[in-house]
Amino acid sequence: MQVMYPSKYEPFPLKLLPKSLRDYVTQVADLIRVDPAVVATSLLTSVGTAIGRSSRILLHAAWAESSILWTIIVAESGTRKTPAVSLGLAPLEDLDEYAQEREEQVIVSDTTGEALDELLVANHCVLYYRDELAGILGSFDRYVSGRGGRDVAMFLELDRHRPIRVKRKGQAPLYAPAVHCCVLGTIQPGVLNALFGPQYRENGLLARFLLINPPVLPKAVPDTDLDPSIREAIFKRLERLWLNRTRTELKLSVAAREIWSADYLDHGKRMGSVKKSHLATWSKLERLTPRIALILHMYRWAGGTRERPALAVSEKTMRAARELADWYRLETLRVLRMLDGKASADLGRRVLKAVGSNEVSARDIGRGTNLSAQRVAAIAEKLVESGHLSRRKKGGQGRPTMLYSKPPPTRTRRFRRATK
Repeated sequence: MQVMYPSKYEPFPLKLLPKSLRDYVTQVADLIRVDPAVVATSLLTSVGTAIGRSSRILLHAAWAESSILWTIIVAESGTRKTPAVSLGLAPLEDLDEYAQEREEQVIVSDTTGEALDELLVANHCVLYYRDELAGILGSFDRYVSGRGGRDVAMFLELDRHRPIRVKRKGQAPLYAPAVHCCVLGTIQPGVLNALFGPQYRENGLLARFLLINPPVLPKAVPDTDLDPSIREAIFKRLERLWLNRTRTELKLSVAAREIWSADYLDHGKRMGSVKKSHLATWSKLERLTPRIALILHMYRWAGGTRERPALAVSEKTMRAARELADWYRLETLRVLRMLDGKASADLGRRVLKAVGSNEVSARDIGRGTNLSAQRVAAIAEKLVESGHLSRRKKGGQGRPTMLYSKPPPTRTRRFRRATK
């Protein structure tokens, strides 16, 4: 089965969320006039945070998943993403206030790598949230000179429940058998491309994030306000999840296992049709269905009267988790392809600027752009096809050199009119 890269944004499957989350998302989205996916993603990440390190979903003896989600909301400035995320996180902010009264912390927005180690060891769960995600990557290099590489390596390990062991000069070592760190941030498309350059793509950091880029809705005067009882109800569930420190390993019911197995196999079959540059992301996305299933299962338990959660995930929960996970998978691929297009356009502008008013070779352009001659030649050939550059061969002994220059202005103008 092939992966169908969506050509356009598909609406978020809001009906799959539990009723209290669904009602809150609808109210916030209507009030601020944002796509429901922004609020829903903030809420799902909040629930995943509150579950903490006490609960996992066991798929088989060697594979267990946590409720950790790393999510990025990709949107231009001025699209009301900040107030939408703030209201989406409001119930978790309430939990953070409750936790601080008990000398714990849930949300952190500005920290160094070393301080994050201490927070993760000391707290049941942490959401690392930045309204502008660039601040998180910037913090890797801020505290100790030369430490940035170590911070990134540590951060890459935080998307799973893993032990943390840190030796500190002159201080007691830090240790926790498992740490729980969710990540949520917003960023502009151009900044994301610049920020997640080759270094962070090759080491797998970008591949660990879910990416969404919802459409911008037209402004309207709201005719309703938020029902505070819904926010309170969500907070009460988050509070119960946070207070649950009994280690729980959930298993799958027979029907749920069939759904997860089909999802797992289908995910593998679609791997062959994913672009090579997106394979790392697609590989990481295979674990999304069980993670969302854990989030939905525990959230429903927190709203009930049972003292302990049911130990088997139901068919209904796994079916909803699979549909939600597939929406996030395809939306992430859509955003990656969109970013690829923006990156290609940026490289094209760099090459055009380097050409200037001269007639130059790919090697000459490469010196001014820090790109290889082979890469420049590939970009220049596309620009020739689009009419933005012209080329000619320069003869001589050995292999001829291809020279590139900008065409006369009249030709460029005709091309632009033809492509409007």
